[in-house]
Amino acid sequence: MAGRGKKLVPLPTENGHSAGLSSVLEADVKNIVRMAKETSEKDGPLLVVASGRDTISIASSIRRLASESVFVVQIQHPRSRLDRFDMVIAPQHDYYPLTPRAQEQVPRFLRRYITPREPPDGHVVLTVGALHHVDSAALRSAANAWHDEFAPLPKPLLVVNIGGPTRYCRYSTDLAKQLINSLHNVVTSCGSVRISFSRRTPEKV
Repeated sequence: MAGRGKKLVPLPTENGHSAGLSSVLEADVKNIVRMAKETSEKDGPLLVVASGRDTISIASSIRRLASESVFVVQIQHPRSRLDRFDMVIAPQHDYYPLTPRAQEQVPRFLRRYITPREPPDGHVVLTVGALHHVDSAALRSAANAWHDEFAPLPKPLLVVNIGGPTRYCRYSTDLAKQLINSLHNVVTSCGSVRISFSRRTPEKV
């Protein structure tokens, strides 16, 4: 950040309080660029933090249209040219090379979407894992709570975590029925079974 000589400040609002881009609905590129240009001379460049695949084109467009008025940080590797962003924060495992067997199985044109071709440079920050809110204190608290709940249960304990459909895996109640059948096949060899659902799990499932 210092290399580009940019001072990062929050975006001021009409009432004098600072705010992020939460007031900009649906990541409106033109609106963000306009605000950045209007405030940069007085308050310095606008910090834009984007995360995930769906934000890549938006974040890079903002930087292209207002390069001197913004500082764009992309979280997660964009699988595209890194010079489209001021900083990229990516988990180290994004750079793990494909195994020889994987290189045989994955078509060449798809490999760059799995592991980047170019090594990380000076504006790429590598993290041990994906960014999250979990720290040592949270882990200790959860471990204590889980111990109180699960310790009395007969072992072995089978835990099934069920998420929600994605564009790559669109499941319905048919898959739920298959899972139930699979659980019936193994439940007799388990002491206890616990099933956890996410907020994205459909009600029918």
